[in-house]
Amino acid sequence: MPNDLTAKRESLIAMMREDDEYARHGFDLLSKHARPEEFFDSLAQAGFFDPSRNPAPKPAGDPGFVQIPPWDATPYLQAVAKRSGEQNDLALANKVMGVVRSVSQAREPDGSVRDNYVTFYRFAQILALVPIDAVTFDDIDLVPVWLISRFDRSMVGHTLGQTVIGRFLSGPSAADIEKACALLRHCTAFEWLSDDPRGRDARTLIDDYWLKDLIARHAKAFGTKAGPQATRTFEDRLRALFGDERRSFGSSVWRSAIEDSEQNYDFRAPENRFVEGMRDVLLSWLDTEPAAASNYVRDALSDNLEIIRRIAIHCITERTDLLSAVFEGSVGPQLFAVGHRHELHRLLHERFGQFSDATKAAIVDAIRHLTEPSTGEDPARRLKRAQREWLLAIAGQGFEPAEHLLAELSTDTSLGQPSDHPDFLSYHESRWGPGPAPVDEDALITLAQAGTIVNFLNQFKQTDAWKGPTVGGLVEVLQSAVAKSPDTFVPLLQSFLLTKRWYQHALINGLKRAWDDPANSLLVDWDAIWPRLFDLFSALINDPAFWDEKVEPNVEMNPTRDWIAALIADFLQAGTKNDKRAYKPEHLPQGWTIIQILLAHAEPSDAPSADDPMFQALNTPKGRALEALFSHALRSCRLSVKANGSTDQAWAILAPVFDGEMAACRDGNFEFSTRAAAYLANFDYMSHPWLEANVGNIFSANYPRNFECAIGGLAYATPTRPLYPLLVQHGVFGRALQRQASDGRGRERIVEWLSLAYLWGDEEIDSAEYAQIFQTGRIEDLESASQFFWGIRGDKLTDEQIARILRFWQRSVEWSIAQSTAPATFLSSLSRLSCYLATVDDSGAALLFAVAPYVHSQHNADNFVSELLRLVETNAQAVATILERMLAASLPTYDMDDVLKKLLRRLVALGLKAEALKCVEMLRKSLPGMTDLYKELLAR
Repeated sequence: MPNDLTAKRESLIAMMREDDEYARHGFDLLSKHARPEEFFDSLAQAGFFDPSRNPAPKPAGDPGFVQIPPWDATPYLQAVAKRSGEQNDLALANKVMGVVRSVSQAREPDGSVRDNYVTFYRFAQILALVPIDAVTFDDIDLVPVWLISRFDRSMVGHTLGQTVIGRFLSGPSAADIEKACALLRHCTAFEWLSDDPRGRDARTLIDDYWLKDLIARHAKAFGTKAGPQATRTFEDRLRALFGDERRSFGSSVWRSAIEDSEQNYDFRAPENRFVEGMRDVLLSWLDTEPAAASNYVRDALSDNLEIIRRIAIHCITERTDLLSAVFEGSVGPQLFAVGHRHELHRLLHERFGQFSDATKAAIVDAIRHLTEPSTGEDPARRLKRAQREWLLAIAGQGFEPAEHLLAELSTDTSLGQPSDHPDFLSYHESRWGPGPAPVDEDALITLAQAGTIVNFLNQFKQTDAWKGPTVGGLVEVLQSAVAKSPDTFVPLLQSFLLTKRWYQHALINGLKRAWDDPANSLLVDWDAIWPRLFDLFSALINDPAFWDEKVEPNVEMNPTRDWIAALIADFLQAGTKNDKRAYKPEHLPQGWTIIQILLAHAEPSDAPSADDPMFQALNTPKGRALEALFSHALRSCRLSVKANGSTDQAWAILAPVFDGEMAACRDGNFEFSTRAAAYLANFDYMSHPWLEANVGNIFSANYPRNFECAIGGLAYATPTRPLYPLLVQHGVFGRALQRQASDGRGRERIVEWLSLAYLWGDEEIDSAEYAQIFQTGRIEDLESASQFFWGIRGDKLTDEQIARILRFWQRSVEWSIAQSTAPATFLSSLSRLSCYLATVDDSGAALLFAVAPYVHSQHNADNFVSELLRLVETNAQAVATILERMLAASLPTYDMDDVLKKLLRRLVALGLKAEALKCVEMLRKSLPGMTDLYKELLAR
């Protein structure tokens, strides 16, 4: 049996030597073996643990990216390490640690470390698996090598913090605690990001998230078991960081508060972690060894580094009962240094009452005898302000000398108002939204019911735009109150003409919110409300003062006159859009009059948007008025058809306005050009004669900027077969394809219109219109056509339409062959059209063969292989050839749902074993599992 075991072992190792795939497979098998250690010496002898085997980073497919290949040996090493720990086998553990040491100490020819963070992550895990005595201090000192990866700073740090440090902190010997402290030193290392001492920031070697987790997880244990050492570690880090020229004064700039506070900046990672680490370790040490730790705090209070003194003051606040004597011995003017502001202010505010009267008197005396600033203007006044800030910490706590001195200082009006946050040298806060309101919704509804709301709104004055209550807050609450109870506010509509514009906007917007809410609409009599709304709208926009009013932007974004005009247009559009929820037909003349006034006063844009004309047309005052116009016109025409059987009667009223808008589209009125093109099918419904007469004006050759807007609008039009010849007649598609515009959506839709016409049979592959797609030579256009054909694959297409798509594919291949450089992305997109092949006949095989080398581009390989699997029954030999051509161009690294394996198995089943095995050979180095598949197929 031993001989058989030796023979099998030698056979396995010999196989693993053949190539990387066999080695990967062998290590995978050995990692799962019940006694993996039995193979260790043979593997080591064969050189499998040589440092050169640890893979180096290699370039990835995308420029600037690298791939970090995992070392196949590391899972096996972990398995052996685990066995050594389970059996407390130091000899076996030393074998594994020997590999860890040799690989970590290996260097490239240029002296650098081979940067494979995955390997080092596995090594960190090994530290938690081997017997604790197997890890030496020299092994701990390998950790810095593992932490300097350029590509990842989280995996090693996460493992050390989550498992390794805790293991040593819980170890049975003092040496284990020392090792934990050594790990802490390495894990808190940091580096400067610049050599310039005047403007450099720092970062920790471990990712900040995991360093924060490490400190939170272990600070208490470090303070309990290694208080002096751990505290000194964080102190040393703080000295190195805050001893820097930029941080040698004003430490609160870098860490506002020693305690956790929203005033601390999250992005100051090293500053935050080292302060938190020293703070929490020191507090734990105080709880464990109060005498020694108290002496440390006493010394820290007079340290030459401000941040150390601040941490000491913080500890006094948290452990006053223990450290009151330490504090009392330090009271004096020097304690009230400006850099101590927050921590000392907090200490006095929270603990002043716990001190003796003598200490309280000493505190007040120290404040009284603070020295004037030696620099800057008006030092006497600045001194008094500082004294007042300190006294505010102890105000109201019943100590008369403090109250007397504060009252004395408060009589000096030159000092101004006290700070809202006297404990901070600077205080930052943010606010979202409009700010608080002076009342809530229910209060406003009550005021409306009493008829006094207009007086209340007019009398409200905003005194503090930051803290409120604010106009914006009142506007928001008013909108909500109106939406909640519209019937309450409708009787007051005319009285709102006497309020500010922002309240008028809030009223109308609240009513529109109620209209837009179908559930609310069922409870409201809108037939009674709309006439009152029209009266309000008319009263507003028929007043010349409304349009003469100067509109100035305001930082608080309170609504203006232009907002009201746009909102009225939106409300009218909402009232005509849906016939089931529209205002009554008898009100259409009022709506029409208001729309015309809005159009007359709405300023069109000076220039069209180069990137997105439709966005501009939807969001300008003119665009909003036009949307109301089109919605009203369509509603009128629908009612006309219902009453008279045609749109003629309605269009006779509407046409003059549309004629006027069209006439203004001469290097201007760009919103109408955009919207008119988007509404082509609607114009065809409202008045086909008008459309025929104006297509040339909408897509004018004389006004290029209007033409660009129209093409942008055409992207949103509904393609219909009758419209296509009309657009062709006016050369719209040809001019659109010849232009060099940045509106990609508009150009894409032009290609889709042409492709749809091709499917309808209105164009042929080489007809004048459709051939332009190939003649312009723009890859983007060809890809848009290919994408369109692929996108309709689920539609019910006729056999003739499918044949047309395949002709497009054939023509595209011919075009691609004629190019000097193969258009890889286009050919890859064509591969998706294989869904239209029912069989791999000669023509189908030629199409598949042409695109096979390019399917890896744009991630189309998985889809292509799936189609080959679907088609393999129709021509297995051709599919095998196509598959080999695909693999020769690029080898996949992933087999989605094992489709590739299924295809290879099917080829063998269909008698093409040699071809399938050849493909497996090609895949062995890129795709896991191919060795097993090779054996499986070979055995068939």
